[in-house]
Amino acid sequence: MKKADQMLIELAPKFTWFGHIWSHSQPHKLTEDSLIDSMTKDLEFSSLHNLSITTTGYSVTPHHSGVYPIYLPLYKSWQKLGYVTVTSMEQYPTL
Repeated sequence: MKKADQMLIELAPKFTWFGHIWSHSQPHKLTEDSLIDSMTKDLEFSSLHNLSITTTGYSVTPHHSGVYPIYLPLYKSWQKLGYVTVTSMEQYPTL
């Protein structure tokens, strides 16, 4: 395990984990099935290490993809996993 990952685990009681895509992959380069597999792996990691997962239903889109143009496989994956209902993008539209 990387030192940064270990540090996150040690500091877990001090923050809420936002579910995201494993290895910070770019969602617009993945299929819906690959997205679900990746997000599931992240959820399993957070569960294994007792990371508190946000229940707000909010997430910033990974790599700023999915807001515009909309990438439907990302939204469908979020819907199937049921933990993201609202999203936004940092610094849109400059990125």
